[in-house]
Amino acid sequence: MAKKLFTFFFHPNISIIVVEHESDHSNRPYEAIQTYLAPKCYASANVLKLWKGKNSKSHTFSMDSHQKITDLYKGVPLQWSFHCTRKNSRDQTSSKTYENRCFELSFHRKYRDFMNDSYIPYVITEAEQLAMKNREMKLGVGRSWKRSYLLYRPPGTGKTNWIAAIDNVLGFDIYDLELRTVTDNFQLRELLISRKSKSIIVVEDIDCSLKLMNRRVMEKETRDKKPRQREKTNTKSRVSLSGVLDFVDGLWSSCGGERIMIFTTNHKENLDPVLLRPGRMDKHILLSYCGFKAFKILAKNYCGLSGEHPLMKEVEEALRVVQVTPGEIAELFMGSCHDPDLAMETVLEDLLKRQASKNESPKFIVETMTASSSLSKL
Repeated sequence: MAKKLFTFFFHPNISIIVVEHESDHSNRPYEAIQTYLAPKCYASANVLKLWKGKNSKSHTFSMDSHQKITDLYKGVPLQWSFHCTRKNSRDQTSSKTYENRCFELSFHRKYRDFMNDSYIPYVITEAEQLAMKNREMKLGVGRSWKRSYLLYRPPGTGKTNWIAAIDNVLGFDIYDLELRTVTDNFQLRELLISRKSKSIIVVEDIDCSLKLMNRRVMEKETRDKKPRQREKTNTKSRVSLSGVLDFVDGLWSSCGGERIMIFTTNHKENLDPVLLRPGRMDKHILLSYCGFKAFKILAKNYCGLSGEHPLMKEVEEALRVVQVTPGEIAELFMGSCHDPDLAMETVLEDLLKRQASKNESPKFIVETMTASSSLSKL
């Protein structure tokens, strides 16, 4: 009895420790407390940490290690403190250290039940409201939006480089989504909503990823296949067309703030029309073969050539009749970029060969048919 009285009068406070991670998992109460204390620590703490994420529009304050602030709730004084210590890795073969962060809540022991029944639920609720308010403030600056693009045409026309250029300008994070590795619609939803704001989600070769072809074309191909082939085809993926539609324009794609979705295909005509309407794929961008304007840019980037060169005119005339991708031109330039004249000669030679092959092919077919007809008469 005497010991209890001594403890009550001389050590009246008890503490609750809230760690950041527990068993390698994030602790949600820790995140809630961090959100709840953010506005309070700016007004009360003596030492603050200023932080702003890469994609954040506003900065955030937090307490430095061993700082303390007092929170008054329903007349009860409560003391919060933040602690950060470094510990060695549990792996004895590793010399790395990691930070162990935690919040400590101290209060008089007579408020033990009051903390559990009233204050802690209040903190969680307030944190949720603050998070929602912050989100609404962000939407007021630039409302949450998504935009979808379809890039189409043959390989080598710059679809991947176009995506990289967007990332360089906007500074968004890029996520490459391979639909064939997704087991079902539920996992597809989880992957999408777990992506953070200011992200670019890329689905390359969507016509090859799943059975998203024009349904009329697909039904005809399915009828033409043997039963065993049809069975094999139907067991490849459990992600349905409706799941992909929800992925593109449903509630899943609307959460998470600013988001760009980019799809690429080499055969736009094979995609199901329901995927192509505005709201699902808002903008269809044709990345065609290399024209003369694009050629001059490539010549400048790879060889330092301006528009003036003796062979430019011949190249311009050849590009009017020859279909060649920017990727193929770039590959030719890279082989001789140290010698601009040689590079231009190499490109022009390749274009003239393509032109000659294109012009000779019909003639060769006619001559072959004529020779076959003559042989049949003999």
